[in-house]
Amino acid sequence: LNFNDSMGNVVLALDRARWKLMKADREHPQGLCHEQLMGVRIAFAPYAFRQANFSAFETLLWRVAAVVPEGADLVELCAGVGVMGLALLRQRSLKSLVCCELNRLAQDGFDATLAGMDPKYHQRAQFVAGPSSSAVSHLRRCDVILVDPPRAGLEPSVLDFFCRALPKQLS
Repeated sequence: LNFNDSMGNVVLALDRARWKLMKADREHPQGLCHEQLMGVRIAFAPYAFRQANFSAFETLLWRVAAVVPEGADLVELCAGVGVMGLALLRQRSLKSLVCCELNRLAQDGFDATLAGMDPKYHQRAQFVAGPSSSAVSHLRRCDVILVDPPRAGLEPSVLDFFCRALPKQLS
């Protein structure tokens, strides 16, 4: 259960203390649920965002994978638990992956997913908890930037980076 009594349009409280696990079982000892996506077992904590139509999402992600170069350095902003980035890490054998997410609790799912992947990927992926602007230094040296922003959009400093540093590379 989630107890969110804050003002504003945030649906779920981002404080672990505002969550109460009602039932855990042998298959989900930490309350994580799992979905298969592009051959990766993705872990979701109850306080993490998950796409509603996972099969349509996977179809979209296969299209994204088709344009991501093999062995690329990829940064995913507004990453949630890193579903897209972690699936592409395996599918496109990324050289490196940085997933940046404002909801620091999403790292539970990221870490659980990465732990279940082949160990060769463990040193290639990292989670940055914070606003997208906290990953600007990574943006400067990556090959691919993947963004699925929330309704509020991206911070002005990230938009400024896109407009000033990448005008010829955006597509």
